[in-house]
Amino acid sequence: MRLPRASGLRRPGRSMRLSEARDGRATASVVTVVLAGTLHLIQTVTVASTVVALAAERSRWAPAPAPERSLLESGLDVVASVAMLAAHVVSLAWLLQARRAAETLAPGYRHARGPTWVWLAWVVPGAALWFPYQVVRDVHAASRQAAGLTGPEGRTRSLVTWWVCWLCFVMSSAALTWTVILLALVVPGDPLLVGMLPMLLTGVGLAAVAAGLAWVVVVREVAVAQRLARVSAMQRSRWIGRSAGTSGPGTSVR
Repeated sequence: MRLPRASGLRRPGRSMRLSEARDGRATASVVTVVLAGTLHLIQTVTVASTVVALAAERSRWAPAPAPERSLLESGLDVVASVAMLAAHVVSLAWLLQARRAAETLAPGYRHARGPTWVWLAWVVPGAALWFPYQVVRDVHAASRQAAGLTGPEGRTRSLVTWWVCWLCFVMSSAALTWTVILLALVVPGDPLLVGMLPMLLTGVGLAAVAAGLAWVVVVREVAVAQRLARVSAMQRSRWIGRSAGTSGPGTSVR
């Protein structure tokens, strides 16, 4: 007698394709973040060197003229900005897919925020200071729970490291933006603010690189945990199928 396929089980080929697609998004997120961080660091070094040279040439109380940027430096600014935007879009697309996979693999896990906050958490004022961590933390925790990784190795050290680095990047970027606004509109050429620019630029660049590297670790941990969870689910499905197939001849299946 032919047994019906167990409900809720997917064909191995389709499951493999879905797994490869998820791994591809994780890899794309890692590559774009690393690329954007590298370009951002190069951009920071070039801008900081320009500002330092400008500060060294001007007199103490003379207004600082606008620095002249080469065509290469201007092009680098554009490429770095585009790479940073692409890194955000690709990473959030991966995070949304990872959130859906985590809900499927660990349906009993309660997420603190709804799926909409995967995108909104990063741009809503106030919420951007805490909601992104909750979204990523729950995806990370649900994935590890589904994979059975509940021991000491499931600590959130990587999450905390990433979140601290990300907040440093956000705060230093805000400080740099306000400094530039003050120099442009309120106190042009102020010696104190001009002297602060190299330090702020360096802080933004280092924080961006640190946050990017920490994010790579988080992405890999979630991807590995979800892969283990899918393999474990497939093994359980095969065991159930073999158990049903070896049932006695008197067993009736409807």
